[in-house]
Amino acid sequence: MLKIGAKVKNIRLVSGDHNIDCKIEGFGPIKLKSEFMKKS
Repeated sequence: MLKIGAKVKNIRLVSGDHNIDCKIEGFGPIKLKSEFMKKS
């Protein structure tokens, strides 16, 4: 489970069901949906 406001690094846009491949410190690589992301 990730906390709200977790910082994401090494962001790559990809095609498919999940739009973003990224890496989160202390968690590891993960795939995310762009509809739940916020640019800061």
